[in-house]
Amino acid sequence: MDTPRPDADRRPSLWRNRAFLFLWGGQSVSVLGSTVSGIIIPLYAVLALHVSTFEMGLLAAAGSTPYMLVGLIAGSVVDRYPRRLLMFWCDLGRALALASIPLTMLLSGTPTVGQLLVVALVVGLMTVFFDVAYGSYLPTLVENEQLIDGNGKLSTTESVAESVGPGLAGVLITVLGRAGAILFDVATYVLSCLSLALIKTPDEVIEKRAVPRPRQIAREVAEGASYVARNPILRRLAQFAVTANLFCAAYGSLEIIFLNRDLHAQAWMIGAAAAIGSTGGVLGGLAAAPLGRRIGTARAVWLPLFAVGWLVLLIPLAQPGWGFLLVGLGTGGNTASIVMYGAGGASYRQANCPPNLLSRVTSSQRWLAWCSMPAGALLGGVLGSVAGLRAGISIAVVGCFLAGLWIFFSPLRGLRDLPPAPDSTKSAGETVEEVSELTLAVPVQGNTDHPDDPSDTFSNEIFVASGSGHEFSG
Repeated sequence: MDTPRPDADRRPSLWRNRAFLFLWGGQSVSVLGSTVSGIIIPLYAVLALHVSTFEMGLLAAAGSTPYMLVGLIAGSVVDRYPRRLLMFWCDLGRALALASIPLTMLLSGTPTVGQLLVVALVVGLMTVFFDVAYGSYLPTLVENEQLIDGNGKLSTTESVAESVGPGLAGVLITVLGRAGAILFDVATYVLSCLSLALIKTPDEVIEKRAVPRPRQIAREVAEGASYVARNPILRRLAQFAVTANLFCAAYGSLEIIFLNRDLHAQAWMIGAAAAIGSTGGVLGGLAAAPLGRRIGTARAVWLPLFAVGWLVLLIPLAQPGWGFLLVGLGTGGNTASIVMYGAGGASYRQANCPPNLLSRVTSSQRWLAWCSMPAGALLGGVLGSVAGLRAGISIAVVGCFLAGLWIFFSPLRGLRDLPPAPDSTKSAGETVEEVSELTLAVPVQGNTDHPDDPSDTFSNEIFVASGSGHEFSG
């Protein structure tokens, strides 16, 4: 019988971490608002502006295009400013951009597709810098051994918010109208700003130089990209994220049109399907930590992608009427598997990257992952226009499912648990070499089922988990 680790019960509780609680509360409220507007704005485009399938794909692509344009340098920029302050201004910028939609409704009554595209671009640009800062800010608020707990709480409450959001969207439209419902999202970003302002934990600026030179930025970007490329685990996570985001963005650009035009689903059915799908994220977030303890944290990264993720293949089988439930079930299975996968991916990066490289590694992985999303959204629009909605949906969901093969054929399949954090006293180059060599040296078979055995290549000291919403950032 395994002997419990003596320090297992002495880990400080995050419920006593005031700074984390403010971050957790603000982000949960913000995700709730974003989910509401994420339903309302596409519905407005379909029902009021009667956009084409290709225009819907273009609108979906606009939100992720900024990642392709500036995502790669975002980490270098984030390192030069206090991350909490940067997140504050990004939240404020998103609030102002979204507020322009109800303002236009009040003044002229009809926002155009062009305005929606501009708003999506601005919100996406703010999200680029917010997400990179957010990914490297959490480890400054919690200890390494708390990352599983912190990321699990964040991803679970985000999934709860996304479950409640679609139903709340219907209520808000009924009570407040479309403009009032979007203003609700604006208010949540303002509350997120307030929560960030209340955090008093000092925020370290990694790089003191405020205005970097182009050559210096290029060198720093190369360092982050090199770390990802040379670390076999991060490299596979990035390859999975690129592929999954390509096909899942294609599906996302077709989903609401598929529900509305092929399944003849009413607004409440569309909201119900989205709520069922998001419930999968809640269950995945709750299951991530127990699953990791039961089968191992490395196995908990890739196994759910196949054990649960296959449900996404049910979506093309949906028919009018109660068939919308298959869309919810398929989306829920996919979301649950991604949340459980993300439990290991993001926190592995947070725990193992040297602090001076974390923002750049984060931005490199997110840039790779998000670059495929505009292409995926446009791919969805093209597939829907050329092959038809159901055929386009079928191609997209099969691609989403098969993306998991990147993780299956990776060093993770030979591990029970994820590698622990490297020695923080080593240089970035030494850390990369050590992680690369050790990971590649792990045998596929051996004593991996007993992590407390000192003969194991990796111990079970750190269980890393996370999730950053449902984007596949690696």
